[in-house]
Amino acid sequence: MEITKLIIKYDGFININGLLEFIMRWFIDRKWKLDKESVKHKTGELEYEFIFSIRETDYVESKIKVWFIIKDIKELADGSQSGRMRMEIYASLNEDWQKAFSGSRFWARFKNFYETFIFGRELYGYWADKLYYVAHKLQGDIKEYLNMTAKANAYRDMYKIA
Repeated sequence: MEITKLIIKYDGFININGLLEFIMRWFIDRKWKLDKESVKHKTGELEYEFIFSIRETDYVESKIKVWFIIKDIKELADGSQSGRMRMEIYASLNEDWQKAFSGSRFWARFKNFYETFIFGRELYGYWADKLYYVAHKLQGDIKEYLNMTAKANAYRDMYKIA
């Protein structure tokens, strides 16, 4: 179930290696696991895709996909780089990641009952909320790294759970 999609557009000086290191360190510090890494190089263009996950419970797994493309990359005289970047952050919950409720119509209906009446409040009220704020925290930290935003933001008090 997709929770949120966030977009960052940036045009200016980019320390690409520093940004990649920042993203990796951000997830490693929070004990997330890298599931997939993809890099595509074209002339004057770089495309990256990372998928991180963390198993919250035996039933819920959180995933964050970070995809970004940097176009019109120019090497400047002092060795720095500039370009246009578009980053998309997708946050999603993977319910029943162990596939315990798969295999028959009975288990599919039981899963629906379980998510609706037994585990629904915790699934949608806690885990989905937590992932939403984690994704916004990541977006805010990346914007701060790129010097795109002020130091304060609207979700500051919610980050204690992230």
